Amino acid sequence: MNARKSTCLLLLCIALIPLLLLTGCAKRDAQKAMTLSQAARDEASAAQAPGYAPTAFNDADRLFKQAQDQFNAGSYKESIENFQEAENRFRRAVEVAREVEPRV
Repeated sequence: MNARKSTCLLLLCIALIPLLLLTGCAKRDAQKAMTLSQAARDEASAAQAPGYAPTAFNDADRLFKQAQDQFNAGSYKESIENFQEAENRFRRAVEVAREVEPRV
């Protein structure tokens, strides 16, 4: 019986290793997406997007905060998708701000 428990425990550990590795990779990918999105957010702020393109900036910021909540909850796949979309929206806010700024 003791050998059987040891075998079951060993098989359970072997089965969990890929799951733990996958979770670690997902978290790392989510952290990278967060860093890129934060850089786009900083660029948008520097381009004065909150003032010149408030709708676009606020939309991107809302999505960024949602992705942060998902990341903190361990929903890495969803957070990656939202961080990437937020990054795209921040970049669009920069474009809008640069178009509007000369007219003001």
